[in-house]
Amino acid sequence: MQVSKRYPDNDQQSLLETAESYLRESVAPLASEIDSAPEVLREALKGLSVRVASAKPNRTLLGLRIPKSWGGLEVSSTTFPYFQQLVARYSGALAFLQNQHQSAGAMIVYSENESLKHQYLPKLAKGQVLVGIGFSQVRRTGNPLVKAIPVDGGYQISGKVPWVTGFSIFQEFIIGAVLPDGREVYGMVPFTPTCQDAGGTITFSKPMALAAMQSTNTVSATLTDWFLPEERVVSIAKAGAIHENDQKKVLSTGFLALVQRGRNA
Repeated sequence: MQVSKRYPDNDQQSLLETAESYLRESVAPLASEIDSAPEVLREALKGLSVRVASAKPNRTLLGLRIPKSWGGLEVSSTTFPYFQQLVARYSGALAFLQNQHQSAGAMIVYSENESLKHQYLPKLAKGQVLVGIGFSQVRRTGNPLVKAIPVDGGYQISGKVPWVTGFSIFQEFIIGAVLPDGREVYGMVPFTPTCQDAGGTITFSKPMALAAMQSTNTVSATLTDWFLPEERVVSIAKAGAIHENDQKKVLSTGFLALVQRGRNA
């Protein structure tokens, strides 16, 4: 695929040409290994964001939704889907994992926690820290799978996250939990087994056996009395906010499956 004839905007064209060059030269030859080996996928993900003297612009492709003031590229709402489609043509596992990281970055961008922005956004843009997301359970109705109880200085979180992608690849992930009044709290937690001094724990299952993209290392997470301090909170949303957001973005990633199906047909 030649992007130069499809995208007339110069900045967009340059970015997509940089992305395609990397995908064609470094990802395509290893596509099978990237879908099956976590360590190969990890390196492919990191390769999306490195400083290369010959690249114009440099590959800061993990910070596409992060403002330039924080070291990202701050691409338009039309450029980002083009990039997503381009990555999916070369590797479904890489497309899925980088989208998780980009989503985490976008959540922090819109956070009111300025300290968290300073701590994470420049590193996320450069790929120095890789962050995933784990809040699909918030979409479920009925008794919440992960609950948050307000305590002094933060929240105590307990429950099970059924699916978190990127174990051994991401260092942290944004967890979602439901407060007693139905509001949703989202915060940063480590993506490694951890025991807090006060007794809170977070543990993970073994990577699940999936029919495809085994390399993404999808696991479940169990939190027991985990203390989430205020300074680690990304956002607090009204009850049902995740469903409203889903309705707005229902078509934003559907093309991933279609592009992969087309590639494999």
